[in-house]
Amino acid sequence: MVIDLITLEKSPFPFAGSFAPSEIDLDIETTRLKNAVKVEGELTKRIVQTDVKGEIFAEVETECSRCLLAAELKLEIP
Repeated sequence: MVIDLITLEKSPFPFAGSFAPSEIDLDIETTRLKNAVKVEGELTKRIVQTDVKGEIFAEVETECSRCLLAAELKLEIP
């Protein structure tokens, strides 16, 4: 997802998208994404900066550090 901040006129600018697991390199051997990662939020253009506020939603499967069994986690990151 690419948003051109120079031509951004509407502020706040809402955005939403998703990324396939193959597009994201977790670089963690024991963890994998179960499905697409979804993002949604808004950009607010200021004089010197652009503020980004949003959430990330993902489901991951990882290894429990105590019992080494697979553990599924639903993540909602503000």
